Amino acid sequence: MLELAHYECTELLVTRGPDLPAPAGLGARPDPASRLVLEPGAQVVSYRHAVHRANEERPVPQAEPTHLLLYRDLEGGFGVLELTGATAALLASTAPLGAALAGLGLDLDDRLLDLFTELMNRGALLGFQG
Repeated sequence: MLELAHYECTELLVTRGPDLPAPAGLGARPDPASRLVLEPGAQVVSYRHAVHRANEERPVPQAEPTHLLLYRDLEGGFGVLELTGATAALLASTAPLGAALAGLGLDLDDRLLDLFTELMNRGALLGFQG
């Protein structure tokens, strides 16, 4: 299955990619003019199958629209976080946070702030620039 092969190749790219320094001047708090800065190897991917759940017992992934953030965690290991379609679009956006949120019909609420905190604690989100 092509999607599973893509997922496995992306896992290797994320975990074995070069260690790049974080950009200077990142903030820990988002504001509408800032942009999200993910760890350099992070990838937002979408599949038609839940490829991240495939294992030896169930090698064929279940057909289910799946959005994932693949990243290198703070210990250098491979991290996977399931996302909603809107959250995947937000994390993949290069637009300022306010514009990206408006385009998706989202607000910078406590739920989203909690997600950003979780991503920073995992090492997937380095901070906010701008």
